[in-house]
Amino acid sequence: MNKVESLRKNRQLVISYAFHQSGHKLVSHLYIADGKRAIMLYSCSVHYDDIKPIEISRANRYLHWQDILYFKETGYRVYDFLGLSIDEEDREQQNINKFKRGFGGREELNYNSYTAQTMKGKVMLLLLRWKWRNQPEIINRKAIIDL
Repeated sequence: MNKVESLRKNRQLVISYAFHQSGHKLVSHLYIADGKRAIMLYSCSVHYDDIKPIEISRANRYLHWQDILYFKETGYRVYDFLGLSIDEEDREQQNINKFKRGFGGREELNYNSYTAQTMKGKVMLLLLRWKWRNQPEIINRKAIIDL
C-alpha cells in the first residue's frame, strides 16, 4: 500500500482543488491531517496554453488561503507548509520560501528521524541517506502557521 492510500484509509488525507472559470483544474494540494495539524505533502499545478501563468499562481495562493481558513474553521491548530529551503543560492527555492513566509505565522525547527528495525530497514535508510545527501532542507523543516 502506498503512502497516499494508507493516509486515505486512516482518514488522515485532505485534498483541495482550485479551478479556472473555464472549468480546468489549476492547482491541487494534498495534506496529512490529524485533526490538530495539517501538513502539506504535495502541491501541484497544471499549465495550459490558454491560461496565463499569473492566473495559476494566484489560484495557488488563493487555494492556500482557503485551505488555511478551512483548517482553522474545523479546529486545526497548525498549518504546516512542510519546510523551507536552506540553500540560499537557489533562487527558485528562495522564491518559494518568500511565498510561504508571505502568509505570516512563525517558523519552527522540527526533527524527524527513522530507526531501522530490520536489515531491510537498514538498507532502506542507507539508500534514503544517499538520495537525500544534497537536500539538507529535508532535515531542517520550518514554516508553520498557527491557526
